[in-house]
Amino acid sequence: MNYIFRIIIFVLFINTCFSQYKREVNIKSSIDTTQTEFRTIFNLWENYINDLNYRNANNNFLLKEFDEKLNSYWYKCEVDNYKLCDLTFSFMSGYGNVMYPLYKEYFLGFVKRDSNMYEIKTMFISPFKENPHDFPTLMMTVMVIKTGDSFKLCNKFTLNRSKLLTKKFANITYYYPPFYKFNDSLATTLSNRIDAFVKNFNIINQEPLTYLVSNNITEISTWFGIDYFEWDYMGGENMIEGRAIHSNNMILSGGGGENYMHEIIHILLNNVNTNKNKGDSWFEEGICCFFGEHVGHDYSYHAKRLKEYLNANKQIDLSQNLLGYYSNSISKFSYKKDSIVNPMDYIFYCDFQTNYMYIIQAVLCDIAFKQGGYQKVKNIYIQQRQQVPDEDYQKFYTVIEKELGIKRKNVDKHIREYLNKNY
Repeated sequence: MNYIFRIIIFVLFINTCFSQYKREVNIKSSIDTTQTEFRTIFNLWENYINDLNYRNANNNFLLKEFDEKLNSYWYKCEVDNYKLCDLTFSFMSGYGNVMYPLYKEYFLGFVKRDSNMYEIKTMFISPFKENPHDFPTLMMTVMVIKTGDSFKLCNKFTLNRSKLLTKKFANITYYYPPFYKFNDSLATTLSNRIDAFVKNFNIINQEPLTYLVSNNITEISTWFGIDYFEWDYMGGENMIEGRAIHSNNMILSGGGGENYMHEIIHILLNNVNTNKNKGDSWFEEGICCFFGEHVGHDYSYHAKRLKEYLNANKQIDLSQNLLGYYSNSISKFSYKKDSIVNPMDYIFYCDFQTNYMYIIQAVLCDIAFKQGGYQKVKNIYIQQRQQVPDEDYQKFYTVIEKELGIKRKNVDKHIREYLNKNY
């Protein structure tokens, strides 16, 4: 999670909880806002979004389960099936954007589909310059069901689910489109990999998993009623993409097939008792890359690329920062944040094929595994979650020294030598 993202969260949190912050909502001018149906449906939607904002902020933007108030806006089957019954919100949470309900909204309209079903179409746009300013963050469709005299929200996925095919392998229920060529062999392989990881990590209370698979993440997003989101359509290639929706034990595999272990591990690690309810964990990403994969390739593929990347960038010092550096037109490379007068951009170690931040953590996982197997890796994971605040990841060096015996001043040299020797 990068510095700018944290600043935005902080600003939004302060605005929401301690000031008179109010969202800007625009309604398409051609809509007859005097209609009783419009007023009822629009008020339902806006009241829900306002309550979602309030509860999300008061949960430090880590909302994982709906309370009775938020559930009251939703159709009963959604509440019964999901801990966090707004699947669009849970989808966007998988991309790190838990703030979109606070953004400027353009209510595009609503339409009656049958005697008791309506559709809302709406769009959110980020007001912050750090985000794609004035470009849509999210365009979405939400269903509204009329039951008697009341109206309730309903996920588009509830309707689309009947159009998908299903298969069950052990603890996983797969959903996939009719034209998709499902690979039973890969599904069996994944089941075996899960069994091995669960056994070796001593994970108990494994819950059933829902696994959505298609040729790309764009199609999967449409099953949720998401017509567009800001992290899609990012390039000319049909990239492999996976996401884990922790709150609902749901895996999204766009182009990654039936054997995308990386995202499964994210869900499985929810059952490791760390005595902390924290957000993102960089070392967790390393575990997922080492025992799973990263954008369709195994760990060794990316370890070789990391070796080449570090050898080509001698200025990088992993003893200073495991995640990235500051840069701008004046000061090209620095590990110290510049003054406000001369602000610097924070640049993560990454390119379009490999997120090197993840693979650096995976190398540490690799070293730990060779020293003490699964238990050593698990020890580091638990300590990192317990001892290292998300906002001060520099303290992870103390865990590295304690568990791996590598002093901070030697981390860069050790990782480079390890990669050059083994990959």
